[in-house]
Amino acid sequence: MNVNRTTYKYMLFTLSIMGFTTVLAGAFGAHALKSVVTNDALDWWQTGTLYMMFHTLSGICSILTFNSIRIFKHPTLYFILGNIFFAGSLYTMTLTSIKALGVLTPIGGAFYLIGWGFFTLYIYRNLKLTP
Repeated sequence: MNVNRTTYKYMLFTLSIMGFTTVLAGAFGAHALKSVVTNDALDWWQTGTLYMMFHTLSGICSILTFNSIRIFKHPTLYFILGNIFFAGSLYTMTLTSIKALGVLTPIGGAFYLIGWGFFTLYIYRNLKLTP
């Protein structure tokens, strides 16, 4: 099933919420968490925020660039899942100190890599190299 217009709208809506959340998380980490959590935990928070913003913007770019792609091969799906698992696990670890949640972080990283793999594949397939 190719991505239809409604699915695109939901993905864009999800990414806009993620962009908003990223800015909010950055401000929260810089002001509210700084004096409450350890330096390691603050590093986790900052890493989650950085990666979430990069991949939120990448998801928006891939939605605007690619159409007529099957939903399970669309880079945006994997950028969204990566944000949930990667940044979500780092945020949760920071707030709860449950380090066992760190097993979810590489799953998010794998989703990011799958998204970038599809992104690269579609760019390569659509390159028109002329002498």
